[in-house]
Formats: sequence, structure tokens, C-alpha cells
Amino acid sequence: MNAGQYLTVELLLHDYVDDKYYNEIIKPAVRAVGKHNNINILFDIPKPIILHDDIVVVYAPPYFNFICSHIFYDGKAISHMCDHLNEFISHKKYLPVIQKRENPFSPVKNLVNSIFAHQVKNNYIFGKKTINLIKKYEAPISTKAILKDIQNKENKDILFAMGSKNKTTTQGNTSYSIIIDKTRSMDENFAHQHILTRSEWPTLFSKGNYLTVNFLKNFSIPLFTQRMILKDQDNYMLEYVFKYVSDTSYILMPKASDGSHSLYQIIH
Repeated sequence: MNAGQYLTVELLLHDYVDDKYYNEIIKPAVRAVGKHNNINILFDIPKPIILHDDIVVVYAPPYFNFICSHIFYDGKAISHMCDHLNEFISHKKYLPVIQKRENPFSPVKNLVNSIFAHQVKNNYIFGKKTINLIKKYEAPISTKAILKDIQNKENKDILFAMGSKNKTTTQGNTSYSIIIDKTRSMDENFAHQHILTRSEWPTLFSKGNYLTVNFLKNFSIPLFTQRMILKDQDNYMLEYVFKYVSDTSYILMPKASDGSHSLYQIIH
């Protein structure tokens, strides 16, 4: 969830990546992919103010991060960016151009959003997430089995984010949430999906005590990284408000280079 904030994707580099590899392999590939997709890439600004649809790439061993405005990009766009990098580094070929979101705001509002997002990210205005690594699952994984593990641990109803699995360049409203009722079996919940509608949001706030769960198992990571990680993340404004519905969430990370998926618990 976001309100004009920054999207940060944090990755752990492979041990073989050093300054020479970054400057000779990764950086030229990022430049080439950015030019192909008409994306301005900014390098190694750890606390950027992002005014437009730029993407900031930060090489800070042992980490490699993408930072961008959530107004212009969602996670699917960054996943595509990783696909592009992998294709270019491996085969010197390009994939179809990433489709950016249209900017709905005026230049003044963009500036205000950018300054606000910068302050939120770097000063933790809405608090800092407590992040716990719960478990690593070996691929292939079972969505229902992992959801059941989470529900057994927490004994709460779940708001489970469902997303598009396709590899098109389209981003935006490609996801929805279903309610996993703790009193029903996983097979029943998925056979008769209770898709959350806007009219049900007031009920969520009155009831509260939900878990939010998001699986990123279809997200691509760069071939020069080991895994996606979570560390030192701020709460988005909407996450701060939404904690009255759900103060705890779980995220299943993309497949790592060793074939495992890490499950994180996040307390807002």
C-alpha cells in the first residue's frame, strides 16, 4: 500500500560481485536497459529525492537496491526491470519495453509528494517496521500449505493478496485480495473465494484483527543477487492507518538463488 511514497526493493549480492564487476558488468547493463525503456537511471544516491519517473540504483555491498516512486512503478515493473537486466547480461538482448504508469499529478504535487516520501523514508515519520524472518521454504512451494502454517501460528482471518502471474509489461490494478476465513479449510476458501470489495472496508475497520499476507513468488531478481531481503523499512502512511485493521503482515519472498523462499513477519 502507498500514498505517493517510495518503493524500495532490497537485494543481497552474490559473493563474487565486487567493485570491478559492478562497474564493468552491472552498471553498463543498467544504463542500457534504462535507455531501452526510456527510464532515467540515477546511481548510488542512498537517500534520494525522486522528482519524476527516475529509478535509483544503489550499490552498497553486500546489498543492491532499487528505489523509485510508487506513483510511477509497482513491484511488477521492478520485476520486469530485473528480467531485462538478466536478459541483457546473459544474451545482450532486449525485452519488450516496460509500461510506466501515467502521471496523474501536476508538477507541484509531484514535488510535494517527493519531498513527503523522502521524509517518510528517511525519518520514519510513520514508524519503523519490526521485521522477523520466520522460515525458509524449499521450492516447489504450496501456497495453501504456507497459508495454513501462518494461520496456525496466528489464529486470525487473512487478507491474502492475489496478483497476476503473467509476464506482460502491464502494471497497475492487477491484484485483488481474498479473505481466508480461519473457520474454513484452505480448499473451501479457495474453491469459494471471498473477494474483498470496497463496500466491505468499513467492516474491516470495525472488526480488525486480520493478517495481511502477500506472496512475491513470481517476482524476478537479478542473476547477480542471491535473494530479496527486508531490512530497515519505514511504514507507509496507509500502512500506519491500516494497522487498525491489521498490525501484522507476512511476506513470502521470491525464489532465491539456492531455490528457497523466505517468509517474513512484519509488525507495523
